[in-house]
Amino acid sequence: MTKSKILYYSSHPTHDTLGEVGYATHQRETIQAIRNLGHEVISVNMGDIRVKNSHSTSSISAPQKSGFKRVLKRLIPRFIWISLKDLRLLQHDKNAGHLLEQAILEHQPNLIYERNEILQSSGAKLAKKHGIKYFLEVNAPFPEEMIRLEGLSFLHLFSNKIETRKYRQASKIFVVSTALRQFLKSTYGVNENIVCLAPNRITPGKFYRLENREQLKIFGFVGSILPHHNVELLIRAFAKLQESKPESRLIIVGDGAQKEQLIRLSTQINIADKVTFTGKIPNDKIIQQLDKMDVCVMPGTNWYGSPVKVFEYGAACKAIIAPNQAPLRDVMVSGEHGLLTEENEASLAEAMAYMVDNPKSAIAMAENFHKEVMNKYTWEQAAKEIVGEI
Repeated sequence: MTKSKILYYSSHPTHDTLGEVGYATHQRETIQAIRNLGHEVISVNMGDIRVKNSHSTSSISAPQKSGFKRVLKRLIPRFIWISLKDLRLLQHDKNAGHLLEQAILEHQPNLIYERNEILQSSGAKLAKKHGIKYFLEVNAPFPEEMIRLEGLSFLHLFSNKIETRKYRQASKIFVVSTALRQFLKSTYGVNENIVCLAPNRITPGKFYRLENREQLKIFGFVGSILPHHNVELLIRAFAKLQESKPESRLIIVGDGAQKEQLIRLSTQINIADKVTFTGKIPNDKIIQQLDKMDVCVMPGTNWYGSPVKVFEYGAACKAIIAPNQAPLRDVMVSGEHGLLTEENEASLAEAMAYMVDNPKSAIAMAENFHKEVMNKYTWEQAAKEIVGEI
């Protein structure tokens, strides 16, 4: 096999590879898996560079807003504030491009593999300038997702043009779901023949043991307690389950903006004694919480993303309930690998009751998906797919 020299480029100003969050894991594991195949990977990661430049004896965190900036943000119309942030991103792209070009000239890679970010065009421009093959990894529908999260900017149309240029420059585009592939085709006219499906993965050595249980009664969730994960739905469905399955329990592992609100909700609907909120748990300790769970639930997700938690649940050989969304249908068959439900209280409670009433079926689904994850959804397999397209 011919060895490649790959320049892995991530221009996001704060998305480093050092943390425990999803984007850090995705980048870190992809790079290491490609290296494990014997290829050289040079990483130009602007988040890592920020951390290195700000390194001190104190812990590193994202830049904090000053009091003046918080006041200014309240006074300035949101449209203008977002536009000013976008202008800073354009300047950042120029600075990142200088570092990228230095790496190109020093290392002479035969591929630039870029993790896509909004308003960042330096990777595509420099790949074209230096005649280097260019792959683009797309994890979200930029810039549309930024409008939903932050609001409109006067650079919105310009950001669409940047996305179009990158898609035209790329010889291969790696997307995390078929929904995102269809979005790129319908919105930007991307040729689907150059688009490769690349959902999230796991590293098998970091996960858990296979085990069977005769009785399934402990449900669990692991992740950020944020609106798009819809943990409130899980709590309400669990309360409904209590009407027929009072012996069942719920463990919620993680932290987030909605945690305190959901703790109050569990008290209001009289299930506080049946629900445990652990708060944030270090990654290497999550196994201890997963070992307590019989059925792992993902109550909600967005329409395009590949939720890494479902693969971690599968690696742990847990029975799984997840939303009936395209990214989940890409990797699971409902009734064979777990249960995919509609995102409403009745459907989720019904699926939870099924798991309690049919433990043999639940365990069989868990074992089926465990095998699927171990055979198809590892970072090693992802690396082989990337390298195979060079």
